[in-house]
Amino acid sequence: MAEKVSEYDVLSETVLWLFKEGYQLVQISPAIRQDLDAGEQRKLIEEKLASIGLTLSGVSWNSQGPDIVAKNEKRIWKVECKGLGEGKQSTLRNNFDRALASVVSYYDDSENNELHLALAIPYNQDYNWQIINRVRKPLRMRLNLWILLYFSQARIIVPFSPDSEISDQSILVSFGEAMLKKRQSEQIT
Repeated sequence: MAEKVSEYDVLSETVLWLFKEGYQLVQISPAIRQDLDAGEQRKLIEEKLASIGLTLSGVSWNSQGPDIVAKNEKRIWKVECKGLGEGKQSTLRNNFDRALASVVSYYDDSENNELHLALAIPYNQDYNWQIINRVRKPLRMRLNLWILLYFSQARIIVPFSPDSEISDQSILVSFGEAMLKKRQSEQIT
């Protein structure tokens, strides 16, 4: 059985990753959970960011739309986050399909900035299969769709650009590179 990963964990680590990449948050739309409402999630995200010296001033908190909208002077990101529950393979596929449909629905060309769509999901064998076999490179390139894999044990986001070749091996290699980069940055600070 797969390890359970909350959507909040995926969202909060993706927010941190976007900040570290130089993007300003515009909107956050956290999922409503039975054990953690939107207000509690907001407080936890603000505390997490404050612990590294960042604030969320000017961020819109909504109950609809992309889970995260972030931008800089050139690009805008619209991110759909999905957690990993305790379910059968068919349930995981259904959740993946809904997340993919949501992120595709954010596609538009009305923005002045270059649009980056992203699907942020936990690293998991079933989700990996869906990405490798159903969200292939031509589709990702057409939509400018990034895959942001969240490794829960390491609390790290590993990004895959639309033109990346994604395979089980490339995922593990990219994870190793990201861990090395994380360790090097921790030694500097």
